[in-house]
Amino acid sequence: MDERTAIVARYLGALFAQDVETALAWLHPRWQLVTLPPGIVVTRDRFADALGSAEPGYDHLDLRREFDEPVLLAGGRVFVVARTILTWRETAEHAATIDRGALFVLEDGLITEHRILRTRQDAPAAG
Repeated sequence: MDERTAIVARYLGALFAQDVETALAWLHPRWQLVTLPPGIVVTRDRFADALGSAEPGYDHLDLRREFDEPVLLAGGRVFVVARTILTWRETAEHAATIDRGALFVLEDGLITEHRILRTRQDAPAAG
């Protein structure tokens, strides 16, 4: 695994394990999260505040997050597919799976940008 893909994997692993301190350690001070359209940009400080708050409530659903192995793209960006898997709490039956693509830009061994894509097919168009 390339160093850049390994950094993204460690960041996502910490983020999905709710290890806020470790996840934030992989983010450059100029880091920004760019969400789906309309393209809201979240800074590192606002993200840190949000990570400290509780997970959104799902009355009857449990959620699990996982990600595929990150892929190094031309130009040094890293692409990964992350998914949220929802199951019914009462029966443990599958309710939904939401796949999202994400592009990461790194500088000096830290992530400077995390761009959420609508689908995995959006990666080539995004750069």
